[in-house]
Amino acid sequence: MAKAIINTNDLLHEIQNLSIKPTQKLIQNKDYYDLNRPQTKSIQDLAKAHIQSFNFMIEEGLQKGIQNLKPLEFELSTKERIRIQIIDSAIFPPIVHKDSQSRTVHVYPSECRMRGTTYKGKLHLTFSWSIDGKMQEIIEEAVGEIPIMVKSNRCNLEKLTKKQLVQRKEDADEFGGYWVVNGNERVVRLLTAQRRNYPMAINRKSWKDSGHLFSQYGISIRCVRTDQVGSNMILHYLTNGTARLRFWYDRQPVYLPLIMVLKVLMDVSDQYIFNELVKGKQTDTYFKGCITNMLRLVQDENLYTSKQIKKYIGERFRAKCHCPEWYTDEEVTDYLFRECVAIHLNSNQDKFNLLIFMTRKLFAFAKGECAQENPDNPMFHEIFLSGHVYFTLLLERMSIFLASVKQVIDKLLLTAEKSGNRCALNSTILKKALNAKYSEITRPLEYLLTTGNLRSRSGLGLQQTAGITVMADKINWQRFVSHFRAVHRGQFFAEMKTTACRKLYPEAWGFMCPVHTPDGSPCGLLNHLAEMCQITNYQSTVRNVLELLSSAGMEPLDCPVYIDDTYLSVSLDGKIIGYLKESLAAQVVNELRTLKAANKEKVPPTLEIGFIPKT
Repeated sequence: MAKAIINTNDLLHEIQNLSIKPTQKLIQNKDYYDLNRPQTKSIQDLAKAHIQSFNFMIEEGLQKGIQNLKPLEFELSTKERIRIQIIDSAIFPPIVHKDSQSRTVHVYPSECRMRGTTYKGKLHLTFSWSIDGKMQEIIEEAVGEIPIMVKSNRCNLEKLTKKQLVQRKEDADEFGGYWVVNGNERVVRLLTAQRRNYPMAINRKSWKDSGHLFSQYGISIRCVRTDQVGSNMILHYLTNGTARLRFWYDRQPVYLPLIMVLKVLMDVSDQYIFNELVKGKQTDTYFKGCITNMLRLVQDENLYTSKQIKKYIGERFRAKCHCPEWYTDEEVTDYLFRECVAIHLNSNQDKFNLLIFMTRKLFAFAKGECAQENPDNPMFHEIFLSGHVYFTLLLERMSIFLASVKQVIDKLLLTAEKSGNRCALNSTILKKALNAKYSEITRPLEYLLTTGNLRSRSGLGLQQTAGITVMADKINWQRFVSHFRAVHRGQFFAEMKTTACRKLYPEAWGFMCPVHTPDGSPCGLLNHLAEMCQITNYQSTVRNVLELLSSAGMEPLDCPVYIDDTYLSVSLDGKIIGYLKESLAAQVVNELRTLKAANKEKVPPTLEIGFIPKT
């Protein structure tokens, strides 16, 4: 084949003699370089969910999480009882060291990129401590520095204009949502998780291997507190017609008979438990026989009251729970249930009602009266946001930090005793012990962002410990932007041989883009959010919804009305709140959806209204 020969000199001569000189000014809008205009909203919304999740941690999440942290309680050799607790925290914007000389105290991301450092701010914690119940001096300490998300409310770029951003060597439309770690821009992946606070009916063959008589039927629920800390529970159906609850403590599974759990939560008679369970199923003789059998099995262990069962469980879990020595067996059981059983609910009454509902659903599912729910369907998914992953790890590290302080205190007091200077615990020794372990809090956070590997005792509810973060490649604009809209199903599913987890379901319409997924191994696992899809970070108040439901005919749980099979259970954020006549349900649901669509104050626009009619 003949090759065309191009004379370079002739080509240059033709370009120079063109009547119209090529220039970028003719193809650019003059508004493109107008730095006096506000930032483009559509661009700023790209990382909105990431930034809001980090801001949630700063504004309310951290304070809620600290209130739920287990305090450090122990006894000294002098029999004095010590209690140490974190009561407050504060995160500050990145600034230069106090001894440095600079034009401004603020540190900006561009400087960290050029110097290859991490964009981080100081973390302050406030400790309260007591000796035998007598409060001592409050201690406030700077525990170190933690990475700060760019454009969050602790970032020095947050309120800068286009012109000011360019002066700080940033893009005029910089939208943030990432961390600068060792000079690199890192993004925490959006990962899918099981929908929170909803009991799902699942058929899983591997559950048969959980123990003797276990079947493939179970009701799984992922409970999430207001501080975004979550835990899983599974109510298993056994082939002998009984049920057993499984939950996890320190990543170790715990199995307890259902009736034991119900009696721990509420000190009520067997007749009360029986009546609550058979509500709406009075004609189901098999179900009633199974309940009677489960009640009898507990009595066969000579366990009749709530106190006896608490003592029975507490004796067996005292060593695992690491509670203070002076805790009774009953207090150990209360602590275990508070930390592991339906943690999204505050009262034992609400936890009891939820387990009652789950039991009814479990037996209906095992008998084929309830449809199986598909865990691969996006309807049963939610998104793990970057700020929530970061925040829950920070809370876990605070808890581990408190537990490790006791060893340092014991060592310091023992050293003083051996040297002949026997002394009691005071603020100086406590500050020294705290200072020795501050790196337990800050170091794992930077390690997570640098490597993408998660060092966690609980696993934070994630199904993977690697690949949590990725480098935000700036090969081109579309590639960079896609990192903030990408949603990954999880590393575990990439190794599965089945394709069910990769399918595109109709329920994904409007939430996931049907075409934006890569070819090859991540196909169907790495998806991207649709343009109009928004992720909520703040939970709206639902007090008005309760009033609406009550006025529409919902019967409260303690109503004297006879509840038969013509009633449906009503659940709000994982809390059973009442019963509604099946004949009224469709009308009530339509009214709520109308109010939601009209954006009325009584029904928040983020409220999801589900209706499962009997078929």
